[in-house]
Amino acid sequence: MLVRNNKHNIFYRILSIVVIFVFLFLLFSCKKKEEQLISKTESDVIERQEEEGEEKEENIELSEEEVPGDIQNLINKADSYFENGECSLASTTYKDAIEAVEDLDVLKNTKQQLLNDLNFKYQEAKEIVNVANMHYRNAMQLEYEKRFEEAIEEIELALDLYPKYQPAIDALETLKAIEDLN
Repeated sequence: MLVRNNKHNIFYRILSIVVIFVFLFLLFSCKKKEEQLISKTESDVIERQEEEGEEKEENIELSEEEVPGDIQNLINKADSYFENGECSLASTTYKDAIEAVEDLDVLKNTKQQLLNDLNFKYQEAKEIVNVANMHYRNAMQLEYEKRFEEAIEEIELALDLYPKYQPAIDALETLKAIEDLN
């Protein structure tokens, strides 16, 4: 039985490591794709302007003056949530900002660049929440199976990704109390 538990323990650790590597790979590949897309968009705009004989715009990024105040407030709020580790709130607020930007009436390339940035941030926050939730659910299954040490490891993985994930915080306290009783 001990050998079987060790095999399961090793399996879950390897699975956790693989999930983290996949997450990091996706995160970095998304950043690279976003940079390539922004670069391509900038060069497309410059090419089109040269062909039409128009003056080049020095900066195609959407300035704060072009973004209505309520949308800029949503973006700032979402960024603040993300920086403070409140990924679930950040994800929801980024989604609200994306919906608001989609209704904006600004230059197509400028709007698209802002949407790309917001979509990337939204996906990043959402992925953190999803992976942390997966670790949390694994921990709950392990707790049900009375494998408390492994459950604590899963909860700690969840909290490494999403430190303010309240269900995981509560579960960690419970699991530590149970472990102390055993």
